Amino acid sequence: MGVRKNIIRIGFAGLIAVVAYGVQAAPDNALAESQATSPLPDPADSVTAQKSLERLIAEQIALTSIGAHVVWLSPGAGEYLGMFRVSDRQPPNGALIYNIKPGDAVENSPLQRAIVDMAAAAGWDTLAIQQLENTGKLESDALVKQRIERVNGAIEYMRNRSIENIVIVGDAAGANIALRCVNENSPESVVAVVGIGYWDEEIADDGIQILEIIGTTDGRATHAHKRRKAKTKTRKIPVESIQVDGADASFSGFEMLVAKRLKGWLVRSTPGKVVKRRARTGRLDGG
Repeated sequence: MGVRKNIIRIGFAGLIAVVAYGVQAAPDNALAESQATSPLPDPADSVTAQKSLERLIAEQIALTSIGAHVVWLSPGAGEYLGMFRVSDRQPPNGALIYNIKPGDAVENSPLQRAIVDMAAAAGWDTLAIQQLENTGKLESDALVKQRIERVNGAIEYMRNRSIENIVIVGDAAGANIALRCVNENSPESVVAVVGIGYWDEEIADDGIQILEIIGTTDGRATHAHKRRKAKTKTRKIPVESIQVDGADASFSGFEMLVAKRLKGWLVRSTPGKVVKRRARTGRLDGG
């Protein structure tokens, strides 16, 4: 069936054009006309569509991913999808949470897969979480809050596995969400946030470590880097930067290099094993 085979490629926009499970998605021109003339979807319908999409993504992942386990997390925002990888070493060095940018499908990004595979091999439990897409013209405060709750739920999931040394990697807008979560909630278990590509969230002047990873041909990211550098020059812990020569916003062709350089930073910046107790590996549902 068209949806089952292509759901990750279709993503959120394509799901809107799907009339029912197993029905082929509408052509791009029909979808554009529909979006231009249709009223905004009912919030309840949006929630149902989101859950349906995440179930379909989970089914696709179960057929294609190696080493990743589907988990369902349930904070205040409701049940949502996560992909968990157990560290190749036990006990782990800590946990790496990958917060994808809204609109992407978890496990669909070569960059995400390169990073979580690297982290698991280097001794980190990893959890990549699905994020909510914006179905309206503007992002509401309620939507932003739900996205932050998803990051909080991922942090709590790792804490329930007795892991206290947590690094959050945010992809583009996913970095904004991660930093908002840390700025507003100050979770003690989070020791660092890594922002990939273009992001512009304010950085608090506290003890948490911040790393930016940017491609030198990504104009928006390089401009944001310059603004960030000027604003944070008196910060207690300087914001560190990895600049990938020749890479654009997608880091296409540079995924393994990014993962390798991030691994080096993790070794240097978050050394040692900071785990309260031996992590439980028998169950993946947080129980």
